[in-house]
Amino acid sequence: MKAKDHPATEEGQVIVLVALLLGTGVLIGFAVLVVDVPIYLQAKHELQMIADSAALAGAMQLNVWTLSEPLNTFVLNSGQANQAAQSVCDRYQQLEVRCNIDVQPWFYPSVVQVVATRNVRTFFASAIVPGLREVEIQAEATAHMAADY
Repeated sequence: MKAKDHPATEEGQVIVLVALLLGTGVLIGFAVLVVDVPIYLQAKHELQMIADSAALAGAMQLNVWTLSEPLNTFVLNSGQANQAAQSVCDRYQQLEVRCNIDVQPWFYPSVVQVVATRNVRTFFASAIVPGLREVEIQAEATAHMAADY
């Protein structure tokens, strides 16, 4: 078949189809940037505030010493620091925040480290990466009690 055998109305169809497909991909990419990325950034900010608050609440308890029997010596109760940090994380159950709390009372200065994680649902990113329904976001915070505070 020669090129002259085709009517003039059929020329350029492939260009239009390719332009439509590329345009759709670009629009989905922009939708991810406009919708999904700000949601992830907001969730990361909230999670960082939760981790900071939990670490500070735990660190404030590192200043509490209890009298230990039978030697009648004062010891640092790391369980209170862990409880205080966990109680802050428990306040955010509606966000499904999971906290991993590590109290290290044997170091100087004693520290409380909190790693908070949560899953955030994707909207348009699953159109680009099939099967990507959620993204796990993580925030870390470490706090210690300064001497004579």
